[in-house]
Amino acid sequence: MFSRWFKPKSPQQWAERAAKCLPGDPAEALRAVGEGLKQFPESVLLLECTCDLAGMVGNSEARLDASSRLVEIEDSANSWFLRGCALGNAELKDEALAAYRRAVELDPQHADSWINLGSIIDDQRDHHGAIEAYERALAVSPDDEMAWSNMGNSLTELGRFDDAAECYRKAGDVDRQRIALASGGRTDEVHQLQSQASLEQGEFREQTRALDGRRLVARYFIGQHSNPELLDLVIEQLLDYTASRVGVGRGLADGVTLQYLWPVVTLRERGTDLVLCEAAQASDPSRLREELTFTAFTLVLLHIVHNVVGVEPQACPFPATMIVQKGALGAERTVFCRTDPQAEGDSGWRLFYNDDQSVPVATVPLLLVISAVPVLAKLVTLPVDWSAQLECDELLRILDPEGVVRLDET
Repeated sequence: MFSRWFKPKSPQQWAERAAKCLPGDPAEALRAVGEGLKQFPESVLLLECTCDLAGMVGNSEARLDASSRLVEIEDSANSWFLRGCALGNAELKDEALAAYRRAVELDPQHADSWINLGSIIDDQRDHHGAIEAYERALAVSPDDEMAWSNMGNSLTELGRFDDAAECYRKAGDVDRQRIALASGGRTDEVHQLQSQASLEQGEFREQTRALDGRRLVARYFIGQHSNPELLDLVIEQLLDYTASRVGVGRGLADGVTLQYLWPVVTLRERGTDLVLCEAAQASDPSRLREELTFTAFTLVLLHIVHNVVGVEPQACPFPATMIVQKGALGAERTVFCRTDPQAEGDSGWRLFYNDDQSVPVATVPLLLVISAVPVLAKLVTLPVDWSAQLECDELLRILDPEGVVRLDET
C-alpha cells in the first residue's frame, strides 16, 4: 500500500516509488505510476514507465494508451520505439512497422528500432529486407547479440546455413550454431563444437520421420537430464502425432502450428525437410528456434506426473491467461487449481493463497506465471477440478476432484 504521510512531488519521485515495488509486484508499480500520471499527466518519464510496466503484467490496453499519449507529447525515436513495442504486442504488426520506421527516421542510430523493424519484416517473409535492418542495427551496435541472432534466423530461412552459423557464433549462441551447421551438413564441426560445449548443453540429438518423400526433423539437446531415453521417447511420440496430422486442416506445411498436450511446435520448411521448431522465448512465441529442447523437457515432466497420478492429460492452451490472486506470487503456501474456462483465452487455471473472496485478482498470461513458478509447467495438463498444493513455489501434493492425494512430495 502507498504511504499516507508522504506523497511524491515530482515524476522522478513517483518513478522511484514504483521502482521499490520491483521485481516482486509489477502490478503495484504500475498502480503507483498511474497515481503519478494523475498529478503529472504529460510526464514523459511516467508514460515510459507505464509502457514498460504494462508490458510486464500483460496489460495491452494500458500499454497502448500510454504509448499513444507518449508520441503525442514527444515526437522522439524512443517514444515511437515504445509505441511500436505496444502495437506489436497487440498483434497490430502493420502499425508497429510504421512506428519503428518513424523511430529510425527520427534517429537512424536507434539500434533497438532497427532490430524490431527487422523482426516484423522477417515475419512478413521479406528475409532480405530483415537482414538489411539488422545490418543497420549492427552498424550502430556491432556486439548486439539479438541482432546477430535474428540475422542468423533470417539467413537460415534463406537456406544460407554457413552464414547463419557465423551469425550465431557472434551472438554466442552455440546451440543454434550447431543446428545451423547440422542443417548445412557440417556434422564434423557440430561434433567439434559439442566437445567444446559445456556439459549443461549436453549431447545434440536428431530424430526423423519419413513422410511422402520428405522428412519430419526434430532436434534437441539432452543436457544433464537423468533419463535421456525418456527424452527420446517423448520426441518419438511428438513425431508420431505430427505425422498423424497429414490431411488435417492445412496438413503439414511451412508455417503450420500444432499443439501437443501443452507445448506448441511450428513447422519450417528446409529443402525437403520439415523441421519442428519451438518458441525461442516465452515472452514472444512468434520467435522460433529450430530445436525442441524446452519442449522435450516439458513433455517428460508431463509424462512423469500423469504416470504417477494415473490420469490422462487434458490439453491446455499455450497462449492463454489465468487468474492470480493478488499476493499469491511469492506467498509461502499456494493452491494451483483448474476450473472450466470462464472466457475466451482463459486456461481455467487459478493460483490463490487464501479463500477470502474480497482479495483482488488479476488476469495474467499463463506463460508469465510459469516463468515465475517453473514447477507449474508439469501441472498444466491436469484435468479440470484437479489441484496442486505448493510451498515456497515447490510442489507438495496433487489432489483429484474428490480431494484424494494422488502425489505427495512432503
